[in-house]
Amino acid sequence: TAFLQPGSIHDLTCALNIDGGVDMAWTAPESPDDIATQILVYRNGQELGATTPLETSFTDIGAPPGEHVYSIRGIDAHLGLATTCDLTIPPPTPFGLAAIVTGAQITLTWTNPWPYSSLDVYRDGVLVGPAVPGSSELYVDGGVDSGLHIYQLVGNIDSSTPGVPIPSDPASITVERAPLSPVMLGCTTPGGTDVQVDWQNLEAYETIFITREGALIDSIDGLSSTYIDTQSLPGISSYSIHATAGGAFSDSVSCSAQRPPLP
Repeated sequence: TAFLQPGSIHDLTCALNIDGGVDMAWTAPESPDDIATQILVYRNGQELGATTPLETSFTDIGAPPGEHVYSIRGIDAHLGLATTCDLTIPPPTPFGLAAIVTGAQITLTWTNPWPYSSLDVYRDGVLVGPAVPGSSELYVDGGVDSGLHIYQLVGNIDSSTPGVPIPSDPASITVERAPLSPVMLGCTTPGGTDVQVDWQNLEAYETIFITREGALIDSIDGLSSTYIDTQSLPGISSYSIHATAGGAFSDSVSCSAQRPPLP
């Protein structure tokens, strides 16, 4: 008795579903050329299961991250020709991304849910931490400008192409790096109704705000390091200054001056 070998099954597709499984779909075999009593499903040459000839889909649950070749074959008395599709599954995203700001330094911490080959750290879309060791769960970014910054962390696994990793979806966090506070040098009374406030700038500011007894009395250029209040109040007054840079505000620093009443 002669047996026909089942032909290849057509229109095979592979797609990652929202639950992390792989959905496969194909066109049902046609008689008599594609006759088959079963359809066998494989991942990377390892059999995953079988369907009836009338079924046109299969879901692979638990496929690990990486590059995979899926194939299906009809079987009757003989094993049919294989139809394949390729699918790359990214590794899971690092989780628990957090930031600690210390002056101009930002320390990122996170948890790795997968053994990555490396990690990449981006600040505002620019790669600032390339090829961080895959076992690391900490990165220190120094010399960060004042303002709001968006950090993204990507975990990588190796692919079959050297130098071209398979990246995870990014973990993201928005971090505010406040300007360093000016150093207050003091408040003095040079004479008349004047009170002079002096300070030292620790970085480039955009604007400096001057308050007296909690009320804003002036805003001046961020390069300034002195201010004279020509309309000061008699008695003891408290002065504070704070600075802005990159849209963020520094903490305020204060001093007090006692201006005697005019004769």
